[in-house]
Amino acid sequence: NTVYGFALGENSNRTADAITKLSGLMRFVIYHSDQDFIELETELEYLTDYIELQKLRLDDKRHEVSFRVEGHPGNLKIAPLLLITLIENAFKHGVSMSRDSFIFIDLLIQQDGLILTVENSVHRAQLATPEGRRTTSLTSAPPAGGAHSLFRPGCDLY
Repeated sequence: NTVYGFALGENSNRTADAITKLSGLMRFVIYHSDQDFIELETELEYLTDYIELQKLRLDDKRHEVSFRVEGHPGNLKIAPLLLITLIENAFKHGVSMSRDSFIFIDLLIQQDGLILTVENSVHRAQLATPEGRRTTSLTSAPPAGGAHSLFRPGCDLY
């Protein structure tokens, strides 16, 4: 709160916004990371805040970042911090401060599963496709009988 007050006193709304988002991320980790499951909606709020915090450090002219969620989380539950690793990885390896970069994050929530696709630019030639991009996907769909799945309708995502 003190640092936030300093940022407001210096008329730096961007700094104040970053501090607010960072404190929300830290609060999430403290209060939710030890739980087995949380509401998918809560996880989506965390992901949104993380992405918005990362966007604060990027130049809008050189860096394109999009986060799109299709479908409704309803009462679905998920293990906390399950999806963030793929998104963090995209920001770590997919952004160059000296070259144009992009990160496209799409989360499709379906009745029988979810699909997270993270696509980012690659700046090391040996890792990139000819288009200069890398795509990572996490798909959860129940196998026959619903055992060993990441997702079960109306139940838990883990």
